[in-house]
Amino acid sequence: VVVGHSHREMRDSVIGGVHFVQPRPFGGSVSITHLDLARQDDRWRLTRVRSELVSTAQVTPSTRVTQRLAPAHAAVLGWVDTPLGRATGPMRAGAARVEPTPILNFVNAVQRKRTGADLSAASAFDLDAGFDSGTIRLGEVVALYPFDNTLRVVRLTGAQLKAYLEQSARYFRADAVDRISINDSVPGYNYDVIAGARYDIDLRGPVGDRIRNLAVGGRRVRPADSFTLALNSYRQTGAGGYTMLRDAPVVYDKGENIRDLLIEEIQSRGEIDPADYAGRDWRIVPEATAAAVRALFRVPIKQLPPESRDTIILRVLATADLHGALLPKAGSDGKPIGGVVALAALMDSLTADCDCPTLRLDAGDAMQGTVVSNVTRGRAMVEVLNRLNLSAAALGEHDFEWSLDTLRRRISEAHYPWLAANVFDSASRRRPDWIAPYRMVQAGGLKVAVVGYITSEAKSSVKSELTGGLRFGDGALAIHDVLTEVRSQRPDLTILLAHAGASCQGPVCTGEAIRLAEGAESRTIDLLVAGHSHGVVNTRVAGIPIVDAGADGAALAIADLVKTVAGGREVRTRIAPVVPESTTANAAMAELVETYRRKADSLTSRVVATVKLPLARSGDRRGATQRAASRCGPRGQRRHPGGSAGRAGHVWSALRDPAIAEPSGQGDALRRAAPGRAGARDRSRRPAHGARGWCEGSL
Repeated sequence: VVVGHSHREMRDSVIGGVHFVQPRPFGGSVSITHLDLARQDDRWRLTRVRSELVSTAQVTPSTRVTQRLAPAHAAVLGWVDTPLGRATGPMRAGAARVEPTPILNFVNAVQRKRTGADLSAASAFDLDAGFDSGTIRLGEVVALYPFDNTLRVVRLTGAQLKAYLEQSARYFRADAVDRISINDSVPGYNYDVIAGARYDIDLRGPVGDRIRNLAVGGRRVRPADSFTLALNSYRQTGAGGYTMLRDAPVVYDKGENIRDLLIEEIQSRGEIDPADYAGRDWRIVPEATAAAVRALFRVPIKQLPPESRDTIILRVLATADLHGALLPKAGSDGKPIGGVVALAALMDSLTADCDCPTLRLDAGDAMQGTVVSNVTRGRAMVEVLNRLNLSAAALGEHDFEWSLDTLRRRISEAHYPWLAANVFDSASRRRPDWIAPYRMVQAGGLKVAVVGYITSEAKSSVKSELTGGLRFGDGALAIHDVLTEVRSQRPDLTILLAHAGASCQGPVCTGEAIRLAEGAESRTIDLLVAGHSHGVVNTRVAGIPIVDAGADGAALAIADLVKTVAGGREVRTRIAPVVPESTTANAAMAELVETYRRKADSLTSRVVATVKLPLARSGDRRGATQRAASRCGPRGQRRHPGGSAGRAGHVWSALRDPAIAEPSGQGDALRRAAPGRAGARDRSRRPAHGARGWCEGSL
C-alpha cells in the first residue's frame, strides 16, 4: 500500500503481512519498492519485498524541466513577493500551540469580523509561518494559510463547544506522572484554538475532560447555551475527529476564501499592530505543565514585568486528626512540634501574609486522644477550634467515642458547622437533622461550598452501640446528590472536607480519599481536604488537588485559590510544619491551653494504683498493655478484686509511656506524667476501643 495525506514518511511498515510505504511530502523523497517473484507451479509467486526511500535533497534538478518551467517559476516568485502592508512588530506562529499568539488572534479576528459570529476557530498549519516586523508579503500569507478553505459559520450548543475543545486537547498526551508529549495520531493542523471564549486546558485530566472554566462573555458556559462559531469548510464537515459538528446547522456560507479575506484585511488596514491582537483567551494549566509544553516547542518563558504577578484571592488553612493535641510533642529530632498555640500563631501569620479572605477547616477527629481533652469529653478542643475561628469541620469516627448525645452537645457548642453528607438514618434512610451535609460560606466576595464526608469504615472503627441506627455511605455515589445540589448553586469553589484516608508512594496514591476524587463527577470538586490516615499528603488525582496535614497538629495544609496573570484561576497546595520555636505565641490561646493543662494535671497526678510486682519492659509490651487494660471491661465499668470501680486511662497511659513505665517495686506509686512528654503519639499502640474506659485497683 502506497500511503499519502498525512505528510509523514514510512520506509516500510508491515501490518498484518501487508507492506505500507509513504514518501515525504512536497517531493522530498521517492519511495522505491522491490518485489522479488519466482515461477512456481506455472504461477509467479512473491518471495520477498524490500523498500527504500531516496531523498531528493542532493539530486541535481533536470536542466530541461528547469528551463521549461523557468517563466512560470519567475512569475510565481514575483507573485509571492507582492507587498500587502506592514507589521509594526513580529507576529510569528512558533508558540501558537502553547499559548495565545497575535498571529492566530488575527486570523480569528478576521473571521469574526466578516461573519459577526460569537466565536471563531483557527489552527496553526505551519509553526514556521507568520509575519516579521516590516513589509508583509503575499507569500507570508500563503504560508500562514496554505489551503483554499472557505469561511462558514455553524450554530452549536455549549455542550458541543466543550466537546470541540476537548477534541482539540487530544493533541497532547500525559502519562501517569503527568509527563507531556505530542499525540502523534493528531496532526498539528487539527489542534484548534477558539477566540471569544475563555478556557483553561488542564492536561492532568483524562482525555475528554481537560477543559476547565469555559466561559463566554464572562458567563460560565452551560450545556444548553447556544453560540455561533466561525470556522473553515474543512472543519465544518467534522474532519479531524470533530464529529460533534456534523449535525450543527450552517448559518453562514458565501464561499469566501479565507486566505483572500486575510489579504483583504491587511491591504485595507495598511498596518497591522500585534498589540491589537494581544488577547489571551486560553491557557494551559497548571504553570508546571505549561512550562513542559513550552519546552516541547522550544518556546522561551516570557519574563513578566515586575508589576505583573499572580494574586491569591482565597486561602484555605486545614488541620486533620488533632486528637486533643493541645500541647506540643517531641519530634524525631527531639524538638517540640505542633500544639494549638503554635498552630494558632501560624494560621494568624499565614492570614496576615496573604492579605486575602481565609477559610479555616478541620478534617475530623479533633476531640479524642489526650487526657487534657478526654477529661472534658472533647469540650476543650471545641473551645480551641472556636478560638481558631474555624469555618467548618468534618465529622470523624472518634467523635462518637462518648456517645451520640455527647457528640450532639459538642456540635451545639461549636461556633462552626460540623459536616457529613454520607451519614444516614438506618431506618428512614434519610440524613439525620443533627449533622449538615454541606454549608455555603462567604469568603470576601467568593461563595465557597464545603461538603463533609466521614469514612465509611466508621461503623467498624468504634464500638457498635455508639453508632447504632446510623449508616455510613461509601464513596462518591453516597454524596452524588449533594454535589449535584451544590453545583446547581454555582459556587466559586467547592471543597470536599473528607475524613477519609490517603497515602502516596511516589506517584502512586491509594485510599478512600483517592477513590472519592476518582469517582466524583467532573467539575463537582475543586479541592479535597482529607484526614484519617495520619500521614501528610499533597497530591492531585483526576485533576483535583488533595491535601492532608497529618496528625496531632504537627503540620498545616495550605491551599491557595490563585488568579493568574493570564486571568485564569487555579488551586495551589502545600504543607507547612507547625514549629513552636518559629512562631510568636498567641497569648489568648496560650492562656486557654494552660487552663486546661492545669485541670488535667490535678487529675493525672492522683495516685490510682499500687504496684505489687515489677512491670517488665521486655517482650510484647503492646499485647501486655492491652491485656492489662482490657481487665477494666467495657467502658471501664468492671470492678477488680481489692479495688473500687474507677478509670483505666491512667493505667494505659502509664504502661505506654517509657517516661513513667519504669519497673516499680512493691509500694511504688504509679503516676501519670504530664501530657506531651512521651513523644509523638503512636496510633498503632492504642488499646482496643473497648478498653478505653477508666478503672483503678491493685495490679
